[in-house]
Amino acid sequence: LQNPSSHSLLNLLLVVVLPVVTVVVEKVSTTTGLSVTRGIAFIPSVAFVTVATNNGRVPSGTVEIREGTKVVKRLSVVLGIAIGTVPSGKHTYTATFVPNDTANVSPSTSAPVRTR
Repeated sequence: LQNPSSHSLLNLLLVVVLPVVTVVVEKVSTTTGLSVTRGIAFIPSVAFVTVATNNGRVPSGTVEIREGTKVVKRLSVVLGIAIGTVPSGKHTYTATFVPNDTANVSPSTSAPVRTR
C-alpha cells in the first residue's frame, strides 16, 4: 500500500475471499416400539409405546396408534413413553411417532402387533 488510508484498507478487505462452508444438519432419527396387553371381553387392552432417538435426547411429540390407516388413539409422549387403552379383541396395531419438531426429528413407526 503506497498511500495508507481507510479507503485502501477497505479495498484490501474487499479483495479477501472467504471460503464457502457448507453445513449439513442431519435429522434426528427415532425408533418406536409397541406392545399391547391382551384384553378380556369388554375390558380394553393397554398399549405401551416407547420412542427413542439416535442422539440420546428425550423425544417430544405424539404417538398415533393405528389399525390399518385408521387412527384409534393419539397419545402424548412423556420421557419417551406413551401408555393408553385400545379396543380388545382381534386387531393388528402399529404406533407412529409424530415429533413436535418435524424439521429436525424424523417420525418412525413400530412393527405391527397382533392382538386376540
